[in-house]
Amino acid sequence: MEPLDLGIEADPLQFMIDKQRALHDRVTQDPELGWLGAAAALTMKYQKWYGQDRVALDDDTLCLADNLQMMAVEAHEALQDIPWKKHKRDYGRAITEEEREKVLEELVDIQHFLLNCFRLCGVTDSREIAQRYISKNAVNHKRQDLRY
Repeated sequence: MEPLDLGIEADPLQFMIDKQRALHDRVTQDPELGWLGAAAALTMKYQKWYGQDRVALDDDTLCLADNLQMMAVEAHEALQDIPWKKHKRDYGRAITEEEREKVLEELVDIQHFLLNCFRLCGVTDSREIAQRYISKNAVNHKRQDLRY
């Protein structure tokens, strides 16, 4: 795959965050495509069931939950493209180039939903994502040192 020319000083992660924000905004602002009014509609439904003062749903929370679920779905789809079933004859073999491309496509889909999740949690800067990654990576190394 040819590398994209993002500009001499472009931050590739920030570029993806900005592109994903634009797509997410487009989807959520179109009532036929997205989440516009989803919380209001569900709130009315649940208020009918549970009482007016007990339910107030939030669009961002519902959208976050949906994106987290979609990451799991995409991971499952990626898993279906590799030989992972222990009872199958091809278990553990090297993946083909076609399988690799399918897995990469699913991983990009996961990244799409992951970037939405960061945004919905108020993280829109690549430096903050990198700092959170570096911090958690250090914790994980320490856990390995301790045989956690």
